[in-house]
Amino acid sequence: MNRKETKIKIMYWTLVFAVLALVAAAQPLKAQDETVNVVVKIESLATENGVYFSPVWVGFHDGSFDLFDLGSLASEAVERIAEDGGTTKLSEDFASATADTGGIDGVITSPAGFPGLPLFDPGEVSTAEFTLTASQNRYMTFASMVVPSNDAFIGNHNPWAIELFDAAGNFKGKQIITVPGSLVWDAGTELNNEMDAAFINQTAPNTGVTTACPVLPHPGFLNSYANPGGDPIILGGTNAAGTLIDPVGADFTLPYAVVARITIEPVEMATNDGMMQATIKLLSNGRGNGPIVYVTSQNLYYDSIVEATLPPNGPFQLLEMTDDGLQTEFGPGDVGYVGGRWWVDANDDGVQNEGDAFFMCPLLPPGRETP
Repeated sequence: MNRKETKIKIMYWTLVFAVLALVAAAQPLKAQDETVNVVVKIESLATENGVYFSPVWVGFHDGSFDLFDLGSLASEAVERIAEDGGTTKLSEDFASATADTGGIDGVITSPAGFPGLPLFDPGEVSTAEFTLTASQNRYMTFASMVVPSNDAFIGNHNPWAIELFDAAGNFKGKQIITVPGSLVWDAGTELNNEMDAAFINQTAPNTGVTTACPVLPHPGFLNSYANPGGDPIILGGTNAAGTLIDPVGADFTLPYAVVARITIEPVEMATNDGMMQATIKLLSNGRGNGPIVYVTSQNLYYDSIVEATLPPNGPFQLLEMTDDGLQTEFGPGDVGYVGGRWWVDANDDGVQNEGDAFFMCPLLPPGRETP
């Protein structure tokens, strides 16, 4: 075996074992009241020139901590985070409420945000690690201010909505929480006239017109899809950094608008995912984040994008490693192409079984004649 063949086989099996490790890690961990190290990833899904959000407070508790109730007045802690992005009072209240039950909390920031202000700009991602136990940290609560606004925020009002461990104490595995625009809340503590609004035209904290209304779904910025009319200041304006606030991109009331995504997974799983991505990068020099795949029936090369590992159910297409790289028989437009649902025969027995790798990695047209 020459040096080239050795390198290819090492890269191939590194990719295979990384995918297999990720699949295995996706299974619920049996960790009855034992510690589990998790990674919490915060992603801004806002479009370019869309809304920002403040550093995200997260708290892990036994179900006894209630951030807020819809239809009731906001606490001072909710007011502080909804109006100014402040988390100090929230952390104090959480510590007091969970002093006897071992609650853990923290604040996840985005260092790449505004200079000196670690906000989450559209598209930014940040992570933090926490060590949790089943009896003390079964549930998670989060909160963050929507920026800019008078008192808009995101967070879960049901303390049991995000369950990390089941009743038997088993860790439930990777969870993904998507926060749509329809789940942006109005704290009801400040008039939504878009004057003295944080991170746009506020001169000092807590300077808006005070109100005493219950926490409800936010009606939307002035002249938004759900709140037409009025004299808009936020939509179409510029934020504190002088960046345009797009009238469409920043309108979280538009159908299908999303603000953020929160992913919670074991540290090992996040590490395996990163290893898989890094390995795939070794095989890629084209568009997307995945390897280049040669389609034999078309005599064309395609770039790809890695999306997720999959359970071994449904139709899959064989992906093979050759001396020249990855190849498969069918590609986009062919009857035998199943949309990038790949099967790697890791144990080389010619049968799809539990020893193999299954993942989603669509090919990106158009194909080309050279790698």
